[in-house]
Amino acid sequence: MNALGRRNEIVSVTHELTDERRQLMREGLIDAIIDQDPALEVRAAVEALAAHFGRKDDPPACLTTSIHIHLIENC
Repeated sequence: MNALGRRNEIVSVTHELTDERRQLMREGLIDAIIDQDPALEVRAAVEALAAHFGRKDDPPACLTTSIHIHLIENC
């Protein structure tokens, strides 16, 4: 966007908060980050598969993951 001279014309939103994306936000290259705790989502999916194939006795708990929106002010 810098090379095109459009840095202030385009809003950039990405997902999953990482150190690299946090730095890009501080540099003004990302405007917002939507974070959903991917590790928790993966764990829930593995537990659901294990229960489905009889590798786990208890059915998976109904899981709702929270969504966090990070902006420059709270990142």
